[in-house]
Amino acid sequence: MSAFERLKRNLKEFDERLTQAGTRHGLRPFRTIYELVSDEQMIRLIPYTMMPTHYGHWSFGKKYEQQIKESKGFHIFEAVINSNPSHCYLGVTNELLMQVLVMAHAKWGHVDFFAHNFRFKESRPESLDERLAQNKEYIRRLIERPDFGIDRVEYILDAVHAIDDHCGIVPTIEDSASEKEARLKLEARLLELQLKVPKLVSEFEKEGLKAEITELEAKLKNMPIHPTEDLLAFLMDEKNNPRLSDEARGLIAIGRDQARYLKPQGLTKIMNEGWASYWEEVLLKAPELDFPLEWKMGCAPFFSMHQRTITDIWFNPYNLGLRVFKGIDRKYGCDEGEETVRVPVLKRETTEDGDEVWTHTKRVKQVKVVKRNRDMMFRVRANCDDVSFLRTHLTDDILLEMNEEGLEWVRRVMMQINRMLAKTGWSPNTIVDPLPIDLEGLMAVVEKWAGLAEQTELLRPDLGMPPFPVPMQTLQSMGTVLQIVGSYVENKAKLKQMLLLRTGYASVPIIVVVDSGHFTDGSLTLRHEFDENFGPLLQSECKDTVRYVRRLWGRPVRLLTKEVESDRSGRPLGPPRAYEYFCDEDGEVKERWLE
Repeated sequence: MSAFERLKRNLKEFDERLTQAGTRHGLRPFRTIYELVSDEQMIRLIPYTMMPTHYGHWSFGKKYEQQIKESKGFHIFEAVINSNPSHCYLGVTNELLMQVLVMAHAKWGHVDFFAHNFRFKESRPESLDERLAQNKEYIRRLIERPDFGIDRVEYILDAVHAIDDHCGIVPTIEDSASEKEARLKLEARLLELQLKVPKLVSEFEKEGLKAEITELEAKLKNMPIHPTEDLLAFLMDEKNNPRLSDEARGLIAIGRDQARYLKPQGLTKIMNEGWASYWEEVLLKAPELDFPLEWKMGCAPFFSMHQRTITDIWFNPYNLGLRVFKGIDRKYGCDEGEETVRVPVLKRETTEDGDEVWTHTKRVKQVKVVKRNRDMMFRVRANCDDVSFLRTHLTDDILLEMNEEGLEWVRRVMMQINRMLAKTGWSPNTIVDPLPIDLEGLMAVVEKWAGLAEQTELLRPDLGMPPFPVPMQTLQSMGTVLQIVGSYVENKAKLKQMLLLRTGYASVPIIVVVDSGHFTDGSLTLRHEFDENFGPLLQSECKDTVRYVRRLWGRPVRLLTKEVESDRSGRPLGPPRAYEYFCDEDGEVKERWLE
């Protein structure tokens, strides 16, 4: 038996055991196909969003080059996609214990989450492989056509990729009125008012109805009636954009389908990773796996591998999601007696070349385990995204626990710094003992030490001063922790709001289609929903947006937003004011203040 065959046999054995444990806990993932890939293959898959097949585009090559640069010194253990059956890629260089952890994390965490969370309702995982193959073939045929070719394909796809964040809300809001229904309703109301006005005697009532009539007439001159966030769908709709070719319409449809498939993953990153991290820990401790003692001890470092720096407490999605799910389990979960699990005893054999083969024997042992009710966790998994997850279940108790953990680290490091300063002969004035008990005092100490570290770095080459015994990066991390805790002490809602602003798509500006210009000059009007938390958009991105949208619209495009006027020194002059970017027929972008 070859080494590869032994690896497959071991993976099959543990997959069966994970299935027994995961099913007992109520997890129901899609059927999963495991694929063993090299580290190089894993890196190549990332720019293509881990798809089993995909069309080609120059931007994927750029992403691959970037991934090569970023992955130096890092090892990618796994990747999994939302399809039915799901594809889970395992790094062939992983140790066997890590492979088992990855299978628990990927299939029984991520794939189970994909299968049940409401954001993935319209992702159509059962047809993903077929759709990808069809999309690839469609684009290949367009490239080979003399009248279209690769230049035209990339001209359209470049624009689609540039604005594919603006593909609408997923899943689609049910029971919302269609454009036709909304227009008919407004027209009926307008006719009703027009017939009613002549019959009124009161001038006051007439003026009120005339004002409403004017408002309705203005709305009916817009297309769409209600602004839409699904910019790609609007642009490819033949009723809105009849000048667009069928080939370009098909390319936009491909880009939109992929964007809407991937969008739920951005909206649930913290939940998804937290769910997978929670279940990898539960399943690896399950009796069904029958781990030997050294494997049980070897699992411990894996359960904390996503908290490598102190700020990971708040900002690592694996760590944050895991903490919140554990908090939900503590608050709502309960033990419901015991149950007996039948476990085939695991046998480990060593081959002549040192490989291990794991097989189950005919002997079965019975193990009593606690039966845990996790109904609330399963409801949260199904019905929340990151924003509602954190807003509802990131409680003050969890935040307090996180903050105390961070403060404990700061104090512990400060005590170590005091000892190092004394040991290396620094002046007693640099040593702070005892440590302050308040945040302001602790921050003052960190600032004092940071100042000393900067001075010694500047003067050391000339005067031969010894370096400060602590890296500046450590001092900066201490300052960050104190700032985070301080924001919580000052305003409990402030820290939670800061974490909410870091969720997926929170930083993506909301841009809606206001009017197609169907009843006016044919210019498409977009509006940016200005958010004070993020401020004005980058001017370069605004210009690129109207240029790329005009490429698909074929006529002038304007973007309404807000900008802050500033003086020559860059200081703001007053609050944000209405601003317009306008891309004309020639593709030239002009801009102006509107007030």
